[in-house]
Amino acid sequence: MIYSAIVGFILGFNHTPFILGGPVLVALIVLKGLAEILYRKNLFTGTPSPYVLYVEQRRNPESRSRSLWRGYLFQVILFGSLIGFAVYAIFFFWQF
Repeated sequence: MIYSAIVGFILGFNHTPFILGGPVLVALIVLKGLAEILYRKNLFTGTPSPYVLYVEQRRNPESRSRSLWRGYLFQVILFGSLIGFAVYAIFFFWQF
């Protein structure tokens, strides 16, 4: 979620128009979510990705691990977009 706030800050601080900033923000959030699903370890620190931690937390005998990626990606897009757009709007309308 920090990633989406940083992207929202950059787009809002530069006063990127909403018609361009919105799709860019969502696309970068989706790419980050997919990267976390595809790469099981963080490339810089070597720690497990948030998706791996999500799967370990949700693992129970009744769940199907094949469909967990959909739920994770949905949550990343939903909450990342909410946070990213909030920060984007704050810094877009802030008068410097």
